Amino acid sequence: MRIYEKKNMNIFLATSILFILYFTLLDHPSLGIGSNAGGINLKPLLTIKMIPFKEMIINTLGNILLFVPFGICIAFKFKKQYRNFKIIITGFLFSLTIEVFQLFLSRRWTDVDDIILNTLGSFLGYLIFLKIDKVQSQKNS
Repeated sequence: MRIYEKKNMNIFLATSILFILYFTLLDHPSLGIGSNAGGINLKPLLTIKMIPFKEMIINTLGNILLFVPFGICIAFKFKKQYRNFKIIITGFLFSLTIEVFQLFLSRRWTDVDDIILNTLGSFLGYLIFLKIDKVQSQKNS
């Protein structure tokens, strides 16, 4: 990766992180985020099953898609050091950190399902990175 590409990846990574923090720590009543009292869910897959289907799809896809760019950016930025396990751990730890912060926000939910879905999103981002990297490698050969 050339130096100008590294600078771009830093911008993309910072943008991804800010975007995630914007949607996970701030209220967005028009999206149903932070409009009611918060709480804690420590039972895996409980909230995914409990909410109405339309909201479940939005919540599930939203949590996954929110972390896909993060997984792509982390994989590109640390291309030589990071492999699938490290991407999963990084996505997990970032999501866990956000959920811990949400414990202190009265209208946010700390939810193990979010950690699972965010980590999955990071991993899907890594898989996309592998496809992009393979195409780039073939072009350079």
